[in-house]
Amino acid sequence: AEKCTKNNTWLVVDGTQALGAMPLSVSKLKIDFLCASVHKWLHGPYGACLLYANPKLVDKMVGFDHHERNRIGSEGDKDLPFLFGSSNAENGYEMRYRPGALRLQAGGRPNPVLLPMVAEGLAQVLEWGVERVASMLRIMTSKIQAGAAAMVIPSQVVALNRKHVDAVRDI
Repeated sequence: AEKCTKNNTWLVVDGTQALGAMPLSVSKLKIDFLCASVHKWLHGPYGACLLYANPKLVDKMVGFDHHERNRIGSEGDKDLPFLFGSSNAENGYEMRYRPGALRLQAGGRPNPVLLPMVAEGLAQVLEWGVERVASMLRIMTSKIQAGAAAMVIPSQVVALNRKHVDAVRDI
């Protein structure tokens, strides 16, 4: 984060392998954008991802996709015609982007089947508690490390300094 601040760049983190498995604080780590697929430690379905965007930065951004879903006037289930250069919703959707992170959403519509599954997965993580999950993973990972060390040359077991990920070097 310090290097990013010094170089006037944003800190973007893919938290897929960490969120739900270990504590992570966007404010403490000064993360500007945090994304994650929910199918790992957030216990959600394939095909869904989450994004945190620093509120101080998001209104300065323009999405990669240019469509009606990220424009003012497209709230809810509205299908608005695109009329290039239009500045009011009567003639189609506006050229102005929706406020906040909604301006960054991709085209298409959220899958009504996936969203309740995402919500249930996140609720389960909150019920268990990330600290508790991290604690259990530390115990399980240390057992895996010990077993791997007993089966291979101990110097080949790589401690990755993560409490929920390990590796064994190719021997």
